[in-house]
Amino acid sequence: DFDDIHDVLYDSGHYYLVSTARNQIIKINARGDEVQRWIFSKEKDSWHINCLGSWGGRIIFSAFGDFAESRGYKGNTEDAGFVQDLLTGSKIITGLSQPHSLVELGGNLLLANSEKEELVEFSPIGKLIRSKRLNGRI
Repeated sequence: DFDDIHDVLYDSGHYYLVSTARNQIIKINARGDEVQRWIFSKEKDSWHINCLGSWGGRIIFSAFGDFAESRGYKGNTEDAGFVQDLLTGSKIITGLSQPHSLVELGGNLLLANSEKEELVEFSPIGKLIRSKRLNGRI
């Protein structure tokens, strides 16, 4: 009951996997045994959880938004996305648009804010430091 894997993260001897279709993240050990599971919505692909990262000792993930209906993000992602701490459940960064690719950079967080075609960098407390629009449309 775990499919549509979008990302994997290895941290402290465990693997964390994202199931976008099921709005879930699971933690497994090296043998592939499930250790823990987080379910954020029972409505199929409503949050569009997509990427995992490690930032400042926290396991974090990005999502297009906490929509209540299946694929409710379609056409509604502008400023609805966020980065959330997996263990505490707190949203660290909000107001994103289709966030992806979480990379720790010198204590800060760099991510792709895809819908707005930009790279953005945030401080450890989630404050925007800088952004760069890339205008990458074909």
